[in-house]
Amino acid sequence: ATFTTDTGVVDLTAGIVLTRVAGPTPATGQYAVTAGVYTFAAADAGHSVLLSYLYTAATGKTVTMKNTLMGSGSSYVMYLFNTFRSKAFGVKLFAVTLDSLAFAIKNEDYTLLDVEYDAYADSAGNVIEAYTAE
Repeated sequence: ATFTTDTGVVDLTAGIVLTRVAGPTPATGQYAVTAGVYTFAAADAGHSVLLSYLYTAATGKTVTMKNTLMGSGSSYVMYLFNTFRSKAFGVKLFAVTLDSLAFAIKNEDYTLLDVEYDAYADSAGNVIEAYTAE
């Protein structure tokens, strides 16, 4: 696999989301990443962290679908992932507007996410990119 994009780090020991910095020597509560190599502060040694990143694999297929731009407004890139029959599947939506986003938190059960969104073409005409690891 080839590292493509960092999507954040959580320090499980301290219970905080770390801040990404550009410099090569991050302070406590910060991290740096270059070409898939994560660097942390020496003071954070021994902490358990959860890395979140995107990568491309040598196997699998990527399909990009395009459409003309439909309008402007605040939009986000959305990544959706799932595993089905031991195979990873992912979708990247290039321009998404959120109609609603809610987290229904249960005291002794799992968290329910309720999200409504519309997907549009980005400035390059991309709408969706689907990929799978074979």
